[in-house]
Amino acid sequence: MSAKYASIGLMDHMGLGNLGDAAIQESFLQNIRERMPQVRLISFSLNPEDTKRRHHIDAYPIRWSYPGWNAGGVNGVLKNDTERPTNKVRAALKKIPLLHSLGKPVYDLCRELAHLRRTYHLLKSLDLLVMAGGGQLCELWSYLPFNVFKFCVLARLAGTPVFIVGVGADLLKRPLNRFFARTAVQLCDQVSVRSAQSLELLRSCGVKREVQVCPDPVYALDIPQYIESERSRCLSTSEAEMLLLNLGCQVPLADSSVTAPAMRSGRRVGLNPMGFCDPRRWPRKDPAQYAKYLDKLEAFVLWLLENDYEVEMFSSDVTADILAITDLKTRLLSKLTPEQSAGLWFRPLLTLRELLQQMSTMDYVVTCKFHGIVFAHMLEKPVISLSYLPKMDDLVRDVGHGEFSLSVEHFEVDWLIRKFQLLVEQRQALRALFRHRAKTYSEALQTHFDGLFGERTGVDATTNRTARVACR
Repeated sequence: MSAKYASIGLMDHMGLGNLGDAAIQESFLQNIRERMPQVRLISFSLNPEDTKRRHHIDAYPIRWSYPGWNAGGVNGVLKNDTERPTNKVRAALKKIPLLHSLGKPVYDLCRELAHLRRTYHLLKSLDLLVMAGGGQLCELWSYLPFNVFKFCVLARLAGTPVFIVGVGADLLKRPLNRFFARTAVQLCDQVSVRSAQSLELLRSCGVKREVQVCPDPVYALDIPQYIESERSRCLSTSEAEMLLLNLGCQVPLADSSVTAPAMRSGRRVGLNPMGFCDPRRWPRKDPAQYAKYLDKLEAFVLWLLENDYEVEMFSSDVTADILAITDLKTRLLSKLTPEQSAGLWFRPLLTLRELLQQMSTMDYVVTCKFHGIVFAHMLEKPVISLSYLPKMDDLVRDVGHGEFSLSVEHFEVDWLIRKFQLLVEQRQALRALFRHRAKTYSEALQTHFDGLFGERTGVDATTNRTARVACR
């Protein structure tokens, strides 16, 4: 089977600063190349320029409109080009509201039809299209199920086989999104989802075909191998920051060359906030709920500092979370003396390699992100989940530490403190649990990938792919 596919396309809703999505992409790239070293890989993403520079492969847009689609390029960096004729016409039409309101739908439709035509020809040139992991059948961001449906239909029309591999299904309450998810799954040649709960949800949507269940594909990423490969060819922080600036992320970020000071053994806590209900970023815009959420995180961090822990804030989704981290930072620094603030670090980094290196130095993790949990498992870090979707509760429960999952909307500070104290007490048992589970999940994924892409070539199958590593 290793010679079956000469070219494969990977489709994932990545490219907007989510490093969990970046880890999914790297896992697929790593594992497919181990099985088919000569295969040509391309990607379909929400931001092709970001994907191309982060993952060193050709990338194409999922949608006709994406960051920088109407921009000119200078040395690979996108910038607005107001001198282009099409941009001049659009700017002129905006000054005439009636013409703009009538013309924009027609213009958008023409752009979409042209995009569908280009995508069809790209898919026709491939031997296989893979919907590569992630929460792609989730309607928190309502356009995701439609995009998956669109690509499955185009691939079928082009005669290109389609695999859905290790994706997550969440919510799917709207009839149209249930239709998109059900139809997309029915059109595919092979389908696997990352949890039994995702399968149950698809069944409730009317999916009757065979669907396998496998762990989240990130568990198949060989972290030591990835870190080593990225030393010589990784995206620099300045390049990543420039790409994120094109997404509207204007907040100054951490200097990756600056490292947190050496901390006392067992006292470093990594906190991964997110912009829950932040009206600037979140789908559900609720300023009161956002402020309440920040109040609780602020109280928890102050408790940690008072109890001689040192806190490092980080993010696995910079564009979505940097504003919340900045808001929390402002609140905390207004309450702390310079001496007290010495135990508080804010280092949201921009690349997957930097994030894994950063998390490897932590003793405990409190995260609001699904892949923040996965990374903690793989690095053997005792972790508490502040969950905003059922997928996070499901993951923590399936791994075997369900008591350490709290609702991001309904948790109380006292609950979180008690859970953290319990986390400290059980740290050794949790590390052993995560070591075992990560190894088991990695082995299960290797078997799954063997069935999809053929067995690995030139790889020692007995190697412990989830060995703990100090990624420095």
